[in-house]
Amino acid sequence: MPDAPEVPATRSPRRGLRIGIIAASVAVLALGYVAVCAAAPLPELHPRLTVDAAQTYRPDPEVSPQRIVNQQDEPTAIGWADDTGAWTNDFDTPRQLASITKIVTVLVCLDAEPVEAGSDGPRYTLTERDAEIREDVLRSDGVVADVPVGRSLTTRQFVELALLPSANNYAIGLAERVFGTNAAFQKAVGAWAAEHDLRTLRISEPSGLSDRNVASATDVVELGRLALAEPLIAEVVAEPWTEIPGIGPIENSNPLLGDEGVVGIKTGTLSSVGYNLLVARESRVGDRESVAIAAVLGRPTPKDRARDSRAVMRDAPKAVDAVTLVDAEARIGTVRTWQGRTVELRPAKGATAALLPAETASRTVEVGAMGAGEAGRTAGVIRVSAPDGNTSVPVITSAEIVEPDLWWRLTHPIELLTR
Repeated sequence: MPDAPEVPATRSPRRGLRIGIIAASVAVLALGYVAVCAAAPLPELHPRLTVDAAQTYRPDPEVSPQRIVNQQDEPTAIGWADDTGAWTNDFDTPRQLASITKIVTVLVCLDAEPVEAGSDGPRYTLTERDAEIREDVLRSDGVVADVPVGRSLTTRQFVELALLPSANNYAIGLAERVFGTNAAFQKAVGAWAAEHDLRTLRISEPSGLSDRNVASATDVVELGRLALAEPLIAEVVAEPWTEIPGIGPIENSNPLLGDEGVVGIKTGTLSSVGYNLLVARESRVGDRESVAIAAVLGRPTPKDRARDSRAVMRDAPKAVDAVTLVDAEARIGTVRTWQGRTVELRPAKGATAALLPAETASRTVEVGAMGAGEAGRTAGVIRVSAPDGNTSVPVITSAEIVEPDLWWRLTHPIELLTR
């Protein structure tokens, strides 16, 4: 009997169903993966600083007032009224003050008996004791002013007579009225000097006639700063002249008063010391107003005193250093994009500060997490603190940061989906 013909095998309906389900599941999973990757938020980019986060800036040591004061052969110092520092070619040696002493006398008297701004202070009647003081000073060959006994003068007028023509008798008279005795005056000066850290200041009497009244050039500059901070003194030393009723017109003995910007403050002359000058001039340091102060001590003639003082005042701006705090072209940091590209971070602008020798400035750099954006977008900030004010400089990107495409998302699931 012949064999029966072979019949082709047929696929099981169940097996086909299983394959279809698997294929559909894979398709669903793939679509789901694509959807998840497409919708997933991008991880934040974290910039890295390439500079210190905090920096402090000081003037270049080559920009030194020492170079100014060393042009003079005799003790010289320079400082600024808005700064406690002073610089000199002789830091420690006490020098005879002569009539610069009167600045100390007035400061200590006003410290003991303050005069309110806008007020001329208490009135004092001139007595026979004032006439005696005048005669005593004349016997010492000192400068005096007339004493109209019985007339009353204000504290301001006593100060004007002591500081403008340098009348020794009125400096002594003011100190006696405030402290009573010279011993009490000396004690007050000692306490006041200690309070203001004037370590070389020694005062034996209020006029400056004694060669035992001494201070270093550095401390003399500090005296000038303290004097200009006292409104009454600052007003008086800037006066070219004034009229005192019963005495007449008196002139300021400061030879530099009248020079551009000069605002005082006091001469000093003794045969044993020569010619001194404590002088102040308004100046501009960067964007702020300042007052440069110079002490020129022990010059042989009035001409030398004026010449050297003008030279120091003229060269004072050389001690100011323009410091770059933010370089507009400098790289502050970098950020690596999702695609592996490095984008530099730079300041949006530069920043500078004018520093006096004792001053400092500082900056801090802050950057934060970021995402995509065009070139020039803000990535952080540089905060600058300087004597002439505080400012902020944005940190920006140097190039565009582009979001990655779908292919990157599909091929970087770990970076995208695990954070």
